[in-house]
Amino acid sequence: MLKALIQLFAEKFLQSKSEWVASQGFPERRVQLSSSLTQYVPPHDGYIGIYKNSANTGKFIDVYALNATNSIFARLCVGFTEGLTTYSEIIPVRKGCKVVIANDTNSIQELWFSPSIGSDK
Repeated sequence: MLKALIQLFAEKFLQSKSEWVASQGFPERRVQLSSSLTQYVPPHDGYIGIYKNSANTGKFIDVYALNATNSIFARLCVGFTEGLTTYSEIIPVRKGCKVVIANDTNSIQELWFSPSIGSDK
């Protein structure tokens, strides 16, 4: 009886903890950045978001995150037909790792950083 009770408690406790741990990677808020940035170093783990509407005339966006050895670990690169393409995307980024933003003729209309819940403390 005691063994079954301990097992039930452990299962419930670990299940609720695993849900909590899993939720820590999700973004909770948005920090607006200047769309003219060419580099950004995030203060927390999280996501960089990009939005381009069809009115913006730029032909490409190339955004990539570098790790400590300057290797690319996340990248978003897309070309557009001028005046026809609306686009939005996010890429994961790590605290302190440089993000490079190549933004042909100001293609990006919105640029933001969303820290993950677990790192934004």
